[in-house]
Amino acid sequence: MREHRFLNCKILITILLFINTTIVKSQNNSALSYFLGTYRTPDVVLNWQLVSGSTCNGIQVYRSIDSLTFYQIGEIPGLCGNITSPQSYSFIDIDPIENKTNYYRIELGGLGYSEIVGLEIINIDGNGNLVRPNPASTTASIFYRNPFRDLHSLLLFDFSGKIIFVSESDSNSFSIETTSLAAGAYLFQIFSDTKQMVTQGKLFVE
Repeated sequence: MREHRFLNCKILITILLFINTTIVKSQNNSALSYFLGTYRTPDVVLNWQLVSGSTCNGIQVYRSIDSLTFYQIGEIPGLCGNITSPQSYSFIDIDPIENKTNYYRIELGGLGYSEIVGLEIINIDGNGNLVRPNPASTTASIFYRNPFRDLHSLLLFDFSGKIIFVSESDSNSFSIETTSLAAGAYLFQIFSDTKQMVTQGKLFVE
């Protein structure tokens, strides 16, 4: 296993407030056994394996935030792969674009591109939550700090103080369908299973 780090990236100053691991697998290029993207806060780790008998001249790593326009973020130079055995590689992106879906692909010199993998990178702010999108027109996701996957409750209020939506989750996010809500601002509160409020904020519906 060879590990390469792209060192010319700024050091992340913002501390991510919850632990999240997401794995996305892609397989398209016949020279690849697999191409995996893993979000291990705060880094993205890419792993892939060249099948036995496949060789290439250098590997370039690319990233995009729209899945259309890609920029090179790293390179593994020289001969890659092996005639007689599979060869595995990894690359760590220490500076993914926060609060966006990051798309990755690799170019195998002489063997073409891999499939694209996408990973959503979430960074919760100092208020302890992140609402995406906000304002929302159809669905909103409310992300919050829940590193140990404890059960939490979400209460959504209109501005008269009436509870209009209640949900429970042991993940790090809640999903709210907003199509039945009138346009305007709403207050939400998230409570732990001990009834302690852990965060609150506003959801805007358009």
